[in-house]
Amino acid sequence: MAAFGLASKPWDLCSFTAGKCSRRKLRAARRNLRTARSAKRLKRVRGEIEDATALLRPSRQAERHRLEDLEARSRSRIAALLPQLEADPVLGGMVELLKPCQAADGVGPEVHGG
Repeated sequence: MAAFGLASKPWDLCSFTAGKCSRRKLRAARRNLRTARSAKRLKRVRGEIEDATALLRPSRQAERHRLEDLEARSRSRIAALLPQLEADPVLGGMVELLKPCQAADGVGPEVHGG
């Protein structure tokens, strides 16, 4: 249809400035290019971040497991030392002050043995 001078698409009828150059069109084209470049840059950065997180995920999991093991060992040492701490006159008062905090953390019964 376009070969016979008729518009192939409905919006071709409205493009009266096709092929013409104006400041407004140039400004719009530059703005569109700037937006497209910005979107492309953001997409590239997001991809790099996703790649980095994929590389770091195993090491972060290993670190988390190591810290959980250390926490379990520390809690067992504290549980073993708790009777001695409670027997001491100064440290026993500190243990009494810490009991509400430990109960709020959900570790009170484990540490206190009760």
